[in-house]
Amino acid sequence: WLSYGNQEDENIFLSLTGKKELNSKNSLEAKFSYQTGDNFYETLNEEFSVIDQDRHFATSLGTELTFRHERNAHRLLAGLAFDYDTSDSTVTGEQRRYGVGLYLQDLWDLNDDLVLHSGLRWDRVERYQAMISPRLGLTWFLSDYLNLGLNYGTAFRVPTMNDLYGKWGGNPDLKPENGQKLELTGHWKETHFSVAANIFQSFLRDGIIWSDPDSDGNFRPENVERLTTYGFGLISEYDWGAVVTGFGYTYLNQRGWD
Repeated sequence: WLSYGNQEDENIFLSLTGKKELNSKNSLEAKFSYQTGDNFYETLNEEFSVIDQDRHFATSLGTELTFRHERNAHRLLAGLAFDYDTSDSTVTGEQRRYGVGLYLQDLWDLNDDLVLHSGLRWDRVERYQAMISPRLGLTWFLSDYLNLGLNYGTAFRVPTMNDLYGKWGGNPDLKPENGQKLELTGHWKETHFSVAANIFQSFLRDGIIWSDPDSDGNFRPENVERLTTYGFGLISEYDWGAVVTGFGYTYLNQRGWD
């Protein structure tokens, strides 16, 4: 923007997944992911001479171990997750952060037509208080083709390293997002044709948005005290064999209050 410069970027992504079937009712799954982002930027003057140089290097490592168990009408899932993020920048310095998560989930077949799904997740991320996020839902299979669902859950999300220490102006004073969501879903599926729809409303406290409060072109993330979002989505697909065609539409209305 009204300046000259040279920029180089290098990104590396690695993802590994392994699964072991212990027996007909138990299985173990492990996931590992690693990602790096390396950005180098040098600012030039009008004579194209270097007047400033910056480098930003970030890494993200994640591991997850999940155990699945089937018992009568229950399908149980338990998991442990660990994340470690780093940021090394000539602008914001070196930053480190770790996070640990534990979760439990149960899919309970109440009868041939109703499935109750419940879940509970505990998260502890460095610098922030531990949070518990419950979830509860009910799916009703009206026929072999149609099912309806009603879901309620809470959510917790800490600011990303880019939100906190981004090269273009992060905000280290950001608070985590904390919210809840109510959703009604419907799904129709035949051999070649399917339609899925959902209606939802969510309430978010301390929602994180990027804004330009001074209208000077410098965007930075900030917390909004309350964010309310409602909307609906619709997607349909048809499988022609060699080609699958689809149509989707999403409507969102979001309002924030400080």
